[in-house]
Amino acid sequence: MKKKLFLLAIPAILLTSCKIIYVNSSSSSSSSLSTAITSSSSTSSTISNSSTNTNISSSNTSSSTSSSFSSTSSSNNISTSTSSSSFSSSFDDSSLNKLVINTTISYGGYSDNYDRTAINGFLFYYYRAAYYTDGILTIKPALNIYNTPSLPGLLYNGNKISGIRKIDITYRTLEGTKNPTLRYGIDNTTSKSTSMPISATNYSTFSFVIPESNFFKIETGDVDLTIKEMTIYYTGNEISYNTNYLDYGTSNQFTRLNPVTFDGKLVPGESYVTVPIDIETDGDSYVVKSYKKYTYYDLNYVIDHPEVKDDAMQIDPMDVANYFIAFNEAPANYAKSNNSSEPAKVFGSNFRCISTYKRTNGYATSVPWANYLSNNYPLYHEFDIDIDGHYSKNSRGSGRVVIFEAGFSKSKGATNYSNAPVALYTDDHYATFAEYLNNGTFSPHFNSEMDATDYQWSCVKTLNV
Repeated sequence: MKKKLFLLAIPAILLTSCKIIYVNSSSSSSSSLSTAITSSSSTSSTISNSSTNTNISSSNTSSSTSSSFSSTSSSNNISTSTSSSSFSSSFDDSSLNKLVINTTISYGGYSDNYDRTAINGFLFYYYRAAYYTDGILTIKPALNIYNTPSLPGLLYNGNKISGIRKIDITYRTLEGTKNPTLRYGIDNTTSKSTSMPISATNYSTFSFVIPESNFFKIETGDVDLTIKEMTIYYTGNEISYNTNYLDYGTSNQFTRLNPVTFDGKLVPGESYVTVPIDIETDGDSYVVKSYKKYTYYDLNYVIDHPEVKDDAMQIDPMDVANYFIAFNEAPANYAKSNNSSEPAKVFGSNFRCISTYKRTNGYATSVPWANYLSNNYPLYHEFDIDIDGHYSKNSRGSGRVVIFEAGFSKSKGATNYSNAPVALYTDDHYATFAEYLNNGTFSPHFNSEMDATDYQWSCVKTLNV
């Protein structure tokens, strides 16, 4: 479910009706913005952001109407520095280098695209981008399915653009309650951010003047964001920066349990486990607030007892993870594609494919896999997950639960992990992963085949069941 959108750089053009937003770095925990308008707009508006205490004001002397609305921040960090601003009526960009991007050549009909392209020696990545023909691209909001984590659509630079001072962005959004976000910073974690005004229906150009930065990220809010044109102004001055990604495990916001596994001979219809799916932690202890029961079934048992079909199939990422980890067997509605005719007949649209690999390259390099038996490679299974309601054997989508059968290695940093399997979830075809924490929740997304997040895999506090 991955196709390329090609971006084309062309000579700079004059941008009109541009609203200038000045953002200055600050050590405070709140941020404010002032905007100077050079357009002929006849409206004035106030936009307030309740999460970051950000104010954006715009005005015109011929104003005849006014409006206001509020939104929440779209920051994707566990903790993110914010910014403050000062007002100025102009910004001299005449001495800066320019990179203009305002044309898209695209093909393919997929709704989500993940890839990168090079423009004038700079790498740009797009994440959760829709097939679109008007402007650079449309990026989609985060998915809201299965109560699992998801990243918003993104457009960002993959290698540094030294000394970015200003970014002109011409875009439009649908009406929504959550503003898009412009993130920026010296290093690739883009730890500072500012809210982008919602520009419904028509294209508007906003010019963001920021402290000298090497990297930026544009994130969607809760609706589509279509970017028609961008101009990046940069000094070219070398600014040293940290290339390391963050460890979410050091935040102490997450607790992982070593999982429940079945011990004994599996008997279809009889063997079962109860697994914690909601816990409350207190230091190094926890209380289970809710359990879920899983019963082992194989395909033959379901064929002979069709009344258990609904209980036997698993389609939610949490359930697929819990089931395989407990029984070391795939749910009955899963099978290899070359052995799918019978389970597909039994489970119909709820049939799913499973694939098995023992590679050490690709996304396997993003996690501390343990050797399978005495081999120098892992064994892992990819369980298809339907994330858009259009799954079929021939169109499997981008959702997967990936389970490393031998788990993660203590010697590679998986402190206190047992030898049980470890499950990961991806809704973006391995661009990123979130680790299942065996308590009904997942870790934040971390980087895998793309550097779309601020995080790399890290070990969270792990407790025994």
